[in-house]
Amino acid sequence: MILDDKRMIMVDLYNRLHNLGLCNTRYEFSSHWLNRSKRYYSSVINENRDISIEPLMNAIVRMKVLSDQCRCSMNPLLNAKSDKLDVIRVHIQDDLTKYLLSRYTD
Repeated sequence: MILDDKRMIMVDLYNRLHNLGLCNTRYEFSSHWLNRSKRYYSSVINENRDISIEPLMNAIVRMKVLSDQCRCSMNPLLNAKSDKLDVIRVHIQDDLTKYLLSRYTD
C-alpha cells in the first residue's frame, strides 16, 4: 500500500508522539490527538480515501497547548518535554505547509 503525503505526515506524527511516550495506542492517538473516533487512525491507514487536514491541525493545536502548559512548570523534565513537543509540532507544521503549497501551486 502506498500512503499519500497526508497519511505519511499522520504516521510520522503518531510515531514521534509514541516514541516520546505521549501516545500509547492508535486509539489514544485518534481520540486525544486527532480529536476523532478511536478507530480513525486505523481506518486512515487501511482505507484508500481522501482525508482532511483538520485532524492534523487538531494535533498541532493540542501540541502547542500542552507545550505551553509544560513550559510553565518549574519541573525540568516537563520543560524538556515541552522542547521536544515544539520540535515535533514545527516539523509537522512544516510538512503540512509543504504539502499544501505543492498541492495548491501546481
